[in-house]
Amino acid sequence: MAIALTHISLLVEDVSKALHFYHDTLGMEITDNSPDYAALRANENLKLSFFSRKAMEEALPSVRASQVNGHRSVIEFHVDQLNDLYKTLSIKGVQFISEPTDHPDWGIRTTYFEDLDGNLIELFEEL
Repeated sequence: MAIALTHISLLVEDVSKALHFYHDTLGMEITDNSPDYAALRANENLKLSFFSRKAMEEALPSVRASQVNGHRSVIEFHVDQLNDLYKTLSIKGVQFISEPTDHPDWGIRTTYFEDLDGNLIELFEEL
């Protein structure tokens, strides 16, 4: 039996706002766009998609799709020239949780911010 990860879906309050945040802020390509569902191309084999909490609860009444208090996951993006992207995103209004920081034990340099629904986003490059 073969298993392939094709999507990572986030449950969000407003699909359109989430879609445009990732498209406008990070420049990801939009592949699907409807009122309750949208997706972006993360890479050749993976999509980052958004599904409204309300629509998920209507489709699967046994699912409690309430907002999370605190961070439960990290969406990680490998980038080139982290410092330059940090400056560009700061100009676009992104409020970072941390400045670019070297983590020699991890072998990477990182910075973090939250998306509109409080999901933790990591940008990283190799040291």
